[in-house]
Amino acid sequence: MVLVENHFLFAQYMRHTDTMGRHTDTSSGFWITDRYYAIECIGYGGMGEVWIGKSHGDQGFQRIVAIKRILTNKKRSAHLHQSMKDEAALLSHLTAYPNIINIFDLRFDQGIPCLIMEYIDGPELKDIFDHLAPAETTLPLPVTNYIMLETSKALSYVHQAKDPQTGNPLNIIHRDLSPTNLLITSNGIIKLADFGIAKWDLQTVSTVHGEIKGKFRYMSPEQAMGIKIDYRSDYFSLGLIFYECLMGTPTYNGTSDSEVIQQAQKGFVDLQNIDDRYRPLLTKLLHPDKKQRYQNLEEFRRDLGDISLETGKVITHDSFARFLQHLHLPQLDLGTKRRIRAEHTRLDRTGAQTTTGSSYRLFLMRHWRIYLSLLVILIAISILSLASFSRTSSPSSPLRGNVEITSNPDAVSLTIQYDDTKIQKTSPLTLNDLPLETPIMISAEKIGYQSENKSFSLSKTLPHRETLFHLTPLPPLYVQFVTTPPSEVSIPGILPSFDAPSPRKELSPGTYDIIFSNPLVSKSVHIKLEAPLGGEYLCKANMQIDAITKKPTGKNPSATCTKR
Repeated sequence: MVLVENHFLFAQYMRHTDTMGRHTDTSSGFWITDRYYAIECIGYGGMGEVWIGKSHGDQGFQRIVAIKRILTNKKRSAHLHQSMKDEAALLSHLTAYPNIINIFDLRFDQGIPCLIMEYIDGPELKDIFDHLAPAETTLPLPVTNYIMLETSKALSYVHQAKDPQTGNPLNIIHRDLSPTNLLITSNGIIKLADFGIAKWDLQTVSTVHGEIKGKFRYMSPEQAMGIKIDYRSDYFSLGLIFYECLMGTPTYNGTSDSEVIQQAQKGFVDLQNIDDRYRPLLTKLLHPDKKQRYQNLEEFRRDLGDISLETGKVITHDSFARFLQHLHLPQLDLGTKRRIRAEHTRLDRTGAQTTTGSSYRLFLMRHWRIYLSLLVILIAISILSLASFSRTSSPSSPLRGNVEITSNPDAVSLTIQYDDTKIQKTSPLTLNDLPLETPIMISAEKIGYQSENKSFSLSKTLPHRETLFHLTPLPPLYVQFVTTPPSEVSIPGILPSFDAPSPRKELSPGTYDIIFSNPLVSKSVHIKLEAPLGGEYLCKANMQIDAITKKPTGKNPSATCTKR
């Protein structure tokens, strides 16, 4: 008998549905050992909860983190404890890759496992689907190409991972690839998350034969039937997400779990309405017989790259980030606000949260009698002082001022300077206790926008000021890469290695270090492209390889970048 379980061990940012065993006050923080402070609960499900928090290291080092935690009423479950240990061990082999969520630590809070992970301040892919669904619109094709390219690269890295000690393949299968487990940062980086039910060779918790784990709507036929699966099951799940990107609706449209699981077991997907260019790719990804699917995702990316070359439109994570901003997703706004609140939370090792916040309010609630007595005393002193002062002096003007800074777009980098003070923060921001009659200079910067500077002074008559920075978007930067003979190009930290000649690529205006390389030549070519104001550029490289013999000519490779 097949055991069917709709098993959501954890979602990285789970939907808010009430459950027993979680903290009754999700706004009150707590320490995990002396290293991590959980600030605010941002999601919970049937088995766990996720908090945004902060690490507290030596020399005042702090970092925003996400804390994934088993519910307190589940703490005695050895199975759940071991599953979280398995997930931590698995992620420790994958944290070097930019498209996979990072793990920093595994700690225990009163016997409860807590996974310390990278905090993602943007939406899930599902949030984008849900936003577009009411208008019955689909993603632009270049955006779909970008999502599929980045997700497939993450999957390839997962499937090819090896044990660093033995060099043996880990044979990882994600088993839960879905739009809710594709997280997106505010700067457009896609992160594959939630390896809680992944299958791999070194795991200690085994799946019962016939047990089905994952989300039915994104399962391969073999996974839905509870039979043996391999890495190609994830390919089918990738194809189902690809289909939803192109069509705007899930492949399986059953209204109940039983209907969806039956559709998934059949594995039939109607592709007649798919764009002719994409249909061959989906046919191979979504073949019911895994032997007829792509056997590696490098083939898939080559086919997808050919389509991108044909359309002549390739976007980067910066372009994707701008696309997200245009959608005005509430999840993106909320994630950014949570990050800013956490950044402004100051901690110390005594276990106290030194900024005004939820924990501070909780502390006041517990000691209200003491504070009420102090408040009465302070009021009495203030009244006496005010009476004495009014008899001897006329009312004075304020000695300090404040500034409220907002911006369009949000999350602009601000630099505030006055006297010998320099402050670097992110908008929106309120600055208090500022000197009067002193020049205050503020600069606002954000990648992809023209910077803006303002200078002013506060006065006794005008001690308060509201300042809005409205940054103008810079024109995009388009770069065409041409090499002789065909070679590889990369921009460290921005674009991974890709083949050239290539269609023009869209980048944010700025300065980039470009590397041209070819396996036939021992030396790579480095060149710096400086394009702070955008525009169109052509970057060419001659790798000095003889066209007939395919051997180096002996001359040094060279490269140039010129504005068109």
